[in-house]
Amino acid sequence: MSISICLSAQDTDADSILYILTKELDEVVITERRIKPILESESSSQISINIKELESLPKFMGQSDPLRYLQTIAGVQTNNESTSGIYIQGCDDSQTQLTINGAPIYYPNHLLGLFSGFIPSHFESMKLVKSTHDATFINRLGGSVELQTLTKTNEKFTMDGNIGLISSDVTMKIACGPKSDLFLSARGSYINFLYGKYLNIGEVKPIYNFQDVNLTYAIHPTINDDIVISSYWGNDKLSIGYGVSELDGRINWQNSVTSIYWKRILPKGNFRTTLFCSGFNNKISVDREIGVKGFSDIGSLGVKHIQNKKLSDKIDLDFGGNYIYHFITPLWFKSEDLSNNFHDYLTHSHEIEGFTDVKYQVNQIFSYSIGLHGGSFITNDKIFFNIDPRINAHFNINEYHSLNAHIGTYTQNLHRIALVDGGLPINFWMPSSQLFPSERAISSSIGYIGHFYQNYMTVTTEIYYKRLFNMLENSSNIIQLATNNFEYMESIVSGVGNNYGIDMMLQKNKGKVRGYISYSLGWAQRKIAEISETYFPASYERRHNLVIVGNYMINKSWNIGGTFTLASGTPYTAPKYAYILNQQIVAEFGEFNAANLPLTHRLDLSCDYTILKINGYQLGVNLSLYNVYAHKNVQFIRYSTQKFSVIPISLLGTIIPSLSIFFKI
Repeated sequence: MSISICLSAQDTDADSILYILTKELDEVVITERRIKPILESESSSQISINIKELESLPKFMGQSDPLRYLQTIAGVQTNNESTSGIYIQGCDDSQTQLTINGAPIYYPNHLLGLFSGFIPSHFESMKLVKSTHDATFINRLGGSVELQTLTKTNEKFTMDGNIGLISSDVTMKIACGPKSDLFLSARGSYINFLYGKYLNIGEVKPIYNFQDVNLTYAIHPTINDDIVISSYWGNDKLSIGYGVSELDGRINWQNSVTSIYWKRILPKGNFRTTLFCSGFNNKISVDREIGVKGFSDIGSLGVKHIQNKKLSDKIDLDFGGNYIYHFITPLWFKSEDLSNNFHDYLTHSHEIEGFTDVKYQVNQIFSYSIGLHGGSFITNDKIFFNIDPRINAHFNINEYHSLNAHIGTYTQNLHRIALVDGGLPINFWMPSSQLFPSERAISSSIGYIGHFYQNYMTVTTEIYYKRLFNMLENSSNIIQLATNNFEYMESIVSGVGNNYGIDMMLQKNKGKVRGYISYSLGWAQRKIAEISETYFPASYERRHNLVIVGNYMINKSWNIGGTFTLASGTPYTAPKYAYILNQQIVAEFGEFNAANLPLTHRLDLSCDYTILKINGYQLGVNLSLYNVYAHKNVQFIRYSTQKFSVIPISLLGTIIPSLSIFFKI
């Protein structure tokens, strides 16, 4: 006699888990279905995502873009509709550490931010940490997004991809033998072919395209070792003109990262070592009436080592360090018709860090970790030292409810300054210096996570507060940039800030209808003496941010869903008037960031129809509708120096349909 208990996931092969238990009893067969949530919350501040699970969520313009899904999570705000930057709990996206297999990447954004640079099918998992970092976290003030590439395939050769009206991508997975696997992904765009008439920046008609390439080679020399060699390269080209044309401008930005990641399982722990080379460069040129050329770049060479050792059943120890060599050209800018010629030469800096973190499981109810992160940042004119303690505590109320708390200090030695807003990478990086010391933060948070009705519903909420120091702000504007007396270094000012707010999220994990509602209420306040004697909102603050994501799996063939976003408009500085005096533009502006863009809201719909799914083969069609009710969300403000007026700009103020074919062979 035997008893067999089989528990299997419902939706995808990736989640299928089979448990078989056999015992000599009367023959009984019991079957129960277990469904994993799309978003796995380790705590109120940490969320892990299986990339394959994202395929069941509504697609964005035919794509399962990982960073677009992150923007729907409570505590992650968008700067505006046209950026895929990750702004976590009031911090700028440059204060978010984004990595591929542990290697940093600086600007993985496409199409004015509408797409990120990540091809979903090349990645296995993604982890978001908003605030509860331990001591191993690198020097950043905000959160972290960690992406892991695929490392193992069970098939000798598979190929899957997506052919759409905006872009197409393909991923090949090749088992090179019992101990190695190769993954190659590529994507290219042809946006202007069908959608050129929808892309408008005021009167400007841009011509735009982008490409991405991912290559990963994973070696498994022993059962305890994984060595992953990974490389990413992305390229964007944007041309802007006024038809027959008073203006001809071009922006070309490139991003690349190459890393070697080695993980080894030890008898009582493991270690992870990453060697990497990462870089981003941006070239700008404007011809015709104004001859302007600009260039900026940042590159990093580094190594990071983290070792975990289990000291006992209750105590875990993490320790290690990293070294990063940065080489940066903040801004090289030359104008043929204006006197504003900036020639910042290549700067060099060294970042050396060490850390240790002890995790103690007191009992089944309470655990905590205490860590220390210290380091130095060496530039030409100064050496900065930092010591950052961090404490995390976790309290299990019972099997379904838990609390977590965090307090710690953070340091960031790299600054990013934006000349203008609007989703374009018109910004530059600078190392800390005598004039601009390292950014600092004191961070604290308290969170709750609860599972209800046998994990049918999950509720998470987190209250946070961050005190910020040495925060940099660009006090200039595009009109001042056009004047002969403008010096951009003089427009960079620093001060203090406060980030505080609450994040709430309700997630439905089971049933044919699945999804979540997230809401964030947050303030990102800054106080800089050269700008204002009182606190003012940061340029990326979104006071209210509501996102509703729903998905209905009708049957095995049909899957429909939608995403609704409602958010406060971002702040900006409104001009009062402008005039010409002695052949120079003189502009008078109101209080800094005292005005707000209009409220942003948009509904996107997505429908998948699977034509064929058998024996590993799959063929289907996706129809996505972007901005269903054609609302014109204002993305940014353009200043007209001819009429001295403010012109609101909506990049995509109409419904955008997208049809794509997805396949797997």
